[in-house]
Amino acid sequence: MGKKCVHIVRKQNVPEELRAITEPLITDYARRIGADLNLIGAMRAFPDYPSTYERMQIFASGRGYDWNICVDTDILLGPQLIDATTSVPREAVGVIMNYSASQNFPVDHRFFRRDGRDLVPVESFIVTSDWTHDLWEPLRGGSMAHLAMVFYEYQIAEYALAHNLAKYGLKAAGAFPSGSQIARVSGDAEQGIDIVESARAIVREWGGS
Repeated sequence: MGKKCVHIVRKQNVPEELRAITEPLITDYARRIGADLNLIGAMRAFPDYPSTYERMQIFASGRGYDWNICVDTDILLGPQLIDATTSVPREAVGVIMNYSASQNFPVDHRFFRRDGRDLVPVESFIVTSDWTHDLWEPLRGGSMAHLAMVFYEYQIAEYALAHNLAKYGLKAAGAFPSGSQIARVSGDAEQGIDIVESARAIVREWGGS
């Protein structure tokens, strides 16, 4: 299925106790599907944006790969999870969730109006091929103008992804069949103990330790 890379995005609001569970699972997933591994978060390429926007590094670091898979550290991947590159059509962006753009930020830009789908791909797990690599293109121009387009700064990465999905007319498709071993465990760092226990329970349900 071509050359692959799994990019792990270390979100600042994910406690270390949760990363200690999720990152080994993501690493094991990359090994099982024969993908290279790239950790995003240690080096800032876009210091004028919140750290979640650093996933847009994939536009540069993901060149040369047939497939790029972006995974946040609040995502659990089970031992039976299939290779997403076998289920996502090459002409589509693979997502696990999406939501309405117009309910979260202004969509009067011509790209959104022309596209008409009102679609935001959730950033937590995204699959792109060499055909859909433009999804990762960094926003052009100064950061202040783009940050003014979102209600909360942490939304800027998903705004950029929605912007590029509309700009290039990229198709979106489900990354996995229903019932697949993938789960998002999210929350504030102050709730870390609850998040960690929830993650452990999911892993046990999947047959892990």
